[in-house]
Amino acid sequence: QPGIEEKPPNKRPKKPKCKTIHEAVKTGNIKQLDEIVTFGVSVNEVDPVYKFTPLHWAAHSGSLECLHWLLWHGADQTAVTVRGWTAAHLAAIRGQDACMQALHLNAVNLGLPDDLGCTPAHLAATHGHSFTLQTILRSGVGQTKKSKWSPQVCKGSLLFI
Repeated sequence: QPGIEEKPPNKRPKKPKCKTIHEAVKTGNIKQLDEIVTFGVSVNEVDPVYKFTPLHWAAHSGSLECLHWLLWHGADQTAVTVRGWTAAHLAAIRGQDACMQALHLNAVNLGLPDDLGCTPAHLAATHGHSFTLQTILRSGVGQTKKSKWSPQVCKGSLLFI
């Protein structure tokens, strides 16, 4: 019909190319992640704005497939942000249960404290993520010594990104 534009069949718009490894991880684009690393970018490249590694972004955004890929390709599990957060801290803050389980299954330490002494368990509890907290506690992480933690200490750990 005149005036009605038809789209060609089987033509889907292409996903936009990610400019950085962090963008690929945040959008869960595993193909782009692989291409970027094959091109020579480090799996531990630090984001210039937020100071997160790709593993931090995977845990933050819930990009489970990217998180697995990064761990399998040697991402630094112990890398911390300027606040002392590991990927486990970010998964706890954001309530990313599947990412927390994956971190545990890949032998990531879920009990490390951040700069304020808050562990991922403290942050999951503070942010109301009961399933994530349950995942952490079931992993065997427990208090081996008396903690100075209180909800007030972790109150300043809110993440608005």
